[in-house]
Amino acid sequence: MKILLALVLNSLYMRESCAAPERVTSSDDVIRLVEMERHQRNYFISGNPNTKAQFSFKFPLKKNSGHYLGYSQKLIWELFTETSSPVTDVNFNPEYFYRFSFANTKALQSLDVGIAHQSNGNSDLDSRSWNEVYLYLPFKFDLEKGKLFLTLKTFYLFDLDVTNRDARDYSGWYKLEMSLVGFIDWMEYHEFYGSVMPGGKEGGQFSRGGLETGLRFRIFKSESAPYGFLQYFTGYGESMAKYNEQTHAVRIGISI
Repeated sequence: MKILLALVLNSLYMRESCAAPERVTSSDDVIRLVEMERHQRNYFISGNPNTKAQFSFKFPLKKNSGHYLGYSQKLIWELFTETSSPVTDVNFNPEYFYRFSFANTKALQSLDVGIAHQSNGNSDLDSRSWNEVYLYLPFKFDLEKGKLFLTLKTFYLFDLDVTNRDARDYSGWYKLEMSLVGFIDWMEYHEFYGSVMPGGKEGGQFSRGGLETGLRFRIFKSESAPYGFLQYFTGYGESMAKYNEQTHAVRIGISI
């Protein structure tokens, strides 16, 4: 229920940005009550094999300082399934990063240099955790119809829990995403994206990584209303509890 409440609050107070990458870089995403922005994608989706939800936000430590704190939380829930069991995995992801903004460049929008922690809050054999340092580069290109966003995130995992010492074999060291926004005339707002995260310590084992695609589209005319969201995932690493187990999932729901 806390997850659902957070999603509702986000939908009430967060303005939509035209930026489409996984991590929003536009200052247009500021909440009106506090200086808070959408960070990664926020959604509640359900389908085969289960339900997944994520909420994510960031805020500057000081206005125009470049210093940010971010927090993301992902939930895997056996909702609407035959077992109707409770939440099976919750991933906590606090982070700090510094953003270098490039106002005079046409394509590269900014550069984020950060450090993050990820864990599932469990203990003993069910515990999963690691830290990471990363660089994140978002590029934006204006097309004849719509906009193209390319993002590259390179990272290194360290301080891995004893229960997930081989996490690098499945996560690799980079994630690449392409996103298209506004390229269909008859749809008022839409975003199609695809991301790939090859596995292996050298980042060349596509059989061990993960692939995700999604379509986000307006279903109501009001800009404050949630969007429809269809997502497909295949590969490893969708959740921390089963980071080394292959998953195939198709889900649909709402995004804010």
